[in-house]
Amino acid sequence: MIEQIVNAGIEALKNAYLVQKKLSDAGTINEFSHKGNGTDKALKGDWESEEAVIKTFEQFRFPIRIISEEHGQIDIVENPLYIAVLDGFDGSSALKANPRARGGTMLSIAANLNPTYTDFIFGGLTEFCQDQILYAVQGNGAFLIKDIKKESEIVEKVKINQRELFGRQSPIHLDDPSLYEHAKGITSGLDEIGKCVNDAFTKPLQRENFTNLSALNSSSAMCFDLVIGNVDAVCGVIAKGVFEPSTEYVLLREVSGSAYGKVNETWEEIGDRRWSEYGRPLSPLIRVANPKIGKGLISFLNIDIKK
Repeated sequence: MIEQIVNAGIEALKNAYLVQKKLSDAGTINEFSHKGNGTDKALKGDWESEEAVIKTFEQFRFPIRIISEEHGQIDIVENPLYIAVLDGFDGSSALKANPRARGGTMLSIAANLNPTYTDFIFGGLTEFCQDQILYAVQGNGAFLIKDIKKESEIVEKVKINQRELFGRQSPIHLDDPSLYEHAKGITSGLDEIGKCVNDAFTKPLQRENFTNLSALNSSSAMCFDLVIGNVDAVCGVIAKGVFEPSTEYVLLREVSGSAYGKVNETWEEIGDRRWSEYGRPLSPLIRVANPKIGKGLISFLNIDIKK
C-alpha cells in the first residue's frame, strides 16, 4: 500500500503543478474563484489546485479522507482508511499581490485517520515558479522532480547538507508578514500570525544581532529552501489541524531535520503529537535542518526545550 500512496501522492502533485503552470501562463492564477470552505478568500490557484489533487485520488479510487483548506473534508470512498492533508496553494496573500510569487501545493498522507506527525508516510509540495516538485517518503529520503512536462523527467535524491556551525550569520526564514509583500484581506488570521512570529522570533533574533534574516509568505517555499539547504531554520506558527506542518515534518525528517513547537510555555519536538490536536491556541514553531541547529537557535532565543 505504501507504493500506492507514493504513486497517488506524486501524481496528485504533478497534476496540481500543471494546473498552476496553466493558470500562470493564462495570467489568471491570482484571480478570485469566489469559492472556498474557510474564511480565506480563495484564488483560482487555491481552488483549482485542490480540484486537481482531489480528482487524482478519485481516479485512483484511493480509500482516503481529504482534509483541505478550500474544499473542507471529502471522503473518496465510504469508511476511508487513510487521511490526506491538503493546502491547494500555500502563499495566497503574496500570490494575490504578485502572480509570480513563490508558493505551491502542500500535500501529506498518513495511514490512519488520527495521525501523529510521525504517522505521515508521504509529504510533498510544488514549487511552480522554479518548475520543481519536492517530495519525501518515510524511511526512503526526499526527492526533487525536474523537467516535469517533458517525457524524460529528472528525479534527484536530495542530499543531506553538512551545515555550518549555527551562529548570528546563519540564514533563517521568518513567516512575518511585516517583512514581505502581500495583499491584505486574503488570509484570515494573518495579523495574529504576524504578532506571534514577531514576538517569538523576529524581535529576539534582531536583538541578538542576527544578520541573515529573510521572510516569505509561503511555508511551502520556506520549507523548500530549508530542505535543499538554502536556509538553516524556518520560524513560524503551528495550530490545531493547520495544513502545512504535516508536509514539512515528512520532508524534514528525511533530511535529518526536525520541528519544535511551543505549547503551554514548553518547547518540544512535535513528532509524537497528534496533527488534529496539537498547537492550540496559535503557537510558535521552529523547523530546523538538524537537531544541532535547533539547539543552537533555542540557545540564542534563551529558551529551554523539553527532552
